[in-house]
Amino acid sequence: MAADQTLIKGAYGAAMADSRGSKHLARAGAISGVAQGLTGMAVGYLNQKTEDRKYYDGLAQKVLDEAGDLPQAEISALYDELQFGRQDYVWGDKKAKTLSLNNLNKKQEQYEEYSDIRESLADASLASNADGFSEYFKQSEKGKAYMSLLEDGSRLVPKKCPEGVECQGEGDMGVMIPNYEKLREANEMLDRMNDPYDELYNLPDAEWEEMAAEYDAIIEAEGNEWTSIASIKQEIDSNLVDKTFKDSLNGLLDMNTQMSVNVAEGQKAVFPRKFNENKIKSFLAKSNKKSVAYDKMFGDTSFHEDLVTKLTDPEFGGWETLGVDVTLLDPNTDGDPDVISPEDADFIAKTLIEDEQYDNFLTEEMVTYFTGFAEQNYGDAEELRVETSDDYILNKGGTRTRRTEEQQLSDMSFNSNAG
Repeated sequence: MAADQTLIKGAYGAAMADSRGSKHLARAGAISGVAQGLTGMAVGYLNQKTEDRKYYDGLAQKVLDEAGDLPQAEISALYDELQFGRQDYVWGDKKAKTLSLNNLNKKQEQYEEYSDIRESLADASLASNADGFSEYFKQSEKGKAYMSLLEDGSRLVPKKCPEGVECQGEGDMGVMIPNYEKLREANEMLDRMNDPYDELYNLPDAEWEEMAAEYDAIIEAEGNEWTSIASIKQEIDSNLVDKTFKDSLNGLLDMNTQMSVNVAEGQKAVFPRKFNENKIKSFLAKSNKKSVAYDKMFGDTSFHEDLVTKLTDPEFGGWETLGVDVTLLDPNTDGDPDVISPEDADFIAKTLIEDEQYDNFLTEEMVTYFTGFAEQNYGDAEELRVETSDDYILNKGGTRTRRTEEQQLSDMSFNSNAG
């Protein structure tokens, strides 16, 4: 706590009054005594500040030590950040010290969480198809932006509120991540606003300039926006391979195999198509459809890969069997409007999967696609069904008994007469 300037002034005034009429030496001696007292106050004050400094430095070092798995640049940035808090703690009052310690604890938690996030990112990027990131996410702009957090360099920055505005979480640590959808929208809106034939071109000047400034700022920032550590974790969890759908589907396929195997000799084997379609619809209703489309849910191929094949290869039915006129979506990269090239097919397939207006089509096509696997399993299991050998008779209850010699002779005689 700083020495009270009023007290200092009062002490000097009292010393001057006591020495009036005395010799200069006496006056100097009286003032010297006050100075010694004030020096003692200052020394005690500075000693306390030294202790405060040491205490804070110990806590700060703990934060730095526990951020040891982060890149060196990140730790250096953290060190600089902690130095600002050091001044607040050392020279601040009781409230400032409390806030500084709270900030230290929060920093420690957030840097530990960020270290864990980077580890989760690394695990998900290296994991097998069943446990890692969805192929869709890995190949997307957003996925690549999140994966860049694994690179060396300092990425954590505190959240800043607009000037003069209070906002929740100010000062929390997060990272700047590009929002590509917002960036695309900003470019599209500016194009419209500068098109004399668009209604936005004729907005009132003040409104036009305000909108233009907003979109210019997004473009200048390359779409980057502050993203909390909690949001990053949520993004990771929501873009993993949909293991729930995959496990449910494979369980259904195994069930079809078993149902087919259980068809008894003499019973009619009928594939339960409606049952399977309803089951798959219920799985899809709770699924991450992009993962279901782009990741291998069964076998060595994906819905997306097989859809591209279907679009280009008449042997697999051709696009006409889809119930959608995909020629309207054809980007015509090959210059031939009558032929769908592999590049065209990939673009069309991605549009059908990712554009929300085709969601009903996507669901129905996926139901048909995965029901086909179930039917394939049902048919393949036919050879696993138990058949009665020539030496046995199948009884009503499903048991089998060996044929007697007389029965075998009787059958031989019957077959001979029949011939």
